[in-house]
Parts: sequence; structure tokens; C-alpha cells
Amino acid sequence: MERRSLRIITLLIGFIVAGILMLLGVAAIAADQAPLATVAEMHDREVEVPQLLNYREVVESIVYPDKCRTYGIQGTVYVKLLVGRDGRVKEYFVIKTPHRELTGACRSPLRKLAFSPARDGNGAFVEMWVGIPIKFQLDD
Repeated sequence: MERRSLRIITLLIGFIVAGILMLLGVAAIAADQAPLATVAEMHDREVEVPQLLNYREVVESIVYPDKCRTYGIQGTVYVKLLVGRDGRVKEYFVIKTPHRELTGACRSPLRKLAFSPARDGNGAFVEMWVGIPIKFQLDD
């Protein structure tokens, strides 16, 4: 019983974190579109959020895992990325995934994502965390 409660609590925390990230707009991209650059208020200064430059190219290079295809596993992998001052992915971690095989298929391509760097209110390049979904969907 205690193990089941722990799983439920862990799941709820995951949903809460994903919801907060969605509300903050860090995972604000449509299924096949890169997020648009927006201006966000942070600490009374305007910040230019990084814009994905090669989303479609990278997503199309991801190979759907055979095991997931065979068993009809599909869904969206939600990833949080640290975009460096140079626009490259420095770090990342998975927020939510429907299956570990789908997560594995994303690992190498995530490093190939390119962004326009974020800028602070003074125009200086800054590091920033952003979130993106990677959708896996089987064709009928």
C-alpha cells in the first residue's frame, strides 16, 4: 500500500511540474512547429527567450523505436533544456515520457538542436531553461 501511495504522489508531482512549465510558457510549441520568440517579464526586465532554429530537421531525424512501433506505444516526451549563451544545448533532462524507449530515441538528437540565444534586458546573451515536447505518433 505504501509503495502505491508513493507512485501516486510521484505522478502527481510530475503533473504539477509539467503544468507549471506549461503555464510559464516554456513548453509552448505546437506539434510540428518551433516555438516563437517571445518577450517575458523577469525581475522587472524584459528577456528575449531562445527560439528554436532547426526543430523540424532534428525531430524528423529521430528514429521511432521498433519495440514501440510493434506494441503501438506512442505519446509525447517532454524535455527541459538549458540553452547556453551560444545557442547550443548544454544540459537536458526528461520531465515526462510515455516509455523509456522513446526517451532513448531522443537523447542523441537533442544535442543537435540549435537556438537563437536568450538575451537579458541589456541585450547580453544569457543561459536559459526552455521546455519542448517531442511527439511520437504512429500512422494508421
